[in-house]
Amino acid sequence: VVRLLSSLSYAQVSELAEKMAKEQKELEEEYLEEDPEKNWKNRAERSIKRMERWFGPLNDDQILILEHWSKSRGRQTAIWLEGRRKWQSILLEALSKRYEPGFAEIIDDIIDNGTELRGPEYQKMIAENRVSMTKLMTALLERADKQQLEFLLDKAANLRSDFRDLDCSGDQAP
Repeated sequence: VVRLLSSLSYAQVSELAEKMAKEQKELEEEYLEEDPEKNWKNRAERSIKRMERWFGPLNDDQILILEHWSKSRGRQTAIWLEGRRKWQSILLEALSKRYEPGFAEIIDDIIDNGTELRGPEYQKMIAENRVSMTKLMTALLERADKQQLEFLLDKAANLRSDFRDLDCSGDQAP
């Protein structure tokens, strides 16, 4: 990664910065509504779609659980986007020093400590999300019917098979 990043031209770094800014703006427009109620309802819709990929169609109890969970997340999306902006700013600042000694260590720190670099509010959100997501998944599983559990197990088996099929032996030189 360091070798690739240190080889970027000024034009490539500039293009990367422009793409990051454009994508950030698009994400903010897509995910941040002025109306908090609309924000959580949109989050609930996205969450329902994501869970249906794993469970199949959700029952009414599961949908209600996801709606309550989504509402409880508060400023999560704004915090995520703020943290994303901070991390990208730090990366772009590092790229401006890509020809200086110590660049490799700076990039290693950016990669290894991404959560911390996004700020204390982001770190707190991540810690809370781990607990919240565990409770959410437990509640959804407790209310899953046999068909949903079979659907989930089938998806997991397919995923396991996909990973097994990956050849990561390192014997394939380009």
